[in-house]
Amino acid sequence: MALTITPRSMFRAFAYALIGTLGLLTIPLVLTWLNPSASIHGGAGGGWDWTLSDFVIAGLVLLTIGFVTLLAVLALRQRRSRLIAVISGLTLLLVVWAELAVGGVSQIVALVS
Repeated sequence: MALTITPRSMFRAFAYALIGTLGLLTIPLVLTWLNPSASIHGGAGGGWDWTLSDFVIAGLVLLTIGFVTLLAVLALRQRRSRLIAVISGLTLLLVVWAELAVGGVSQIVALVS
């Protein structure tokens, strides 16, 4: 018997991913507010200093990977398959996050152009 994903379960997965994303983004928001040298306080930057674009990109990455991982967990029946889906989602998140943190994509684009 095939397991189908209903629109209601997709909506719930998206809602959970959105709530998780917003929850996780409160951490850098608070740390940026607490940093006296952050650019939002007129400082020169340094320390924990996220801009609006940082929040948008992080939000899109977290929301997308979280939503797709939750859909995979809903679609899979076996516990082992679900565990593999979650580990794969977390691994993908860490790889993308590390790539964005060190600016590897912009370095490659600069080398090509």
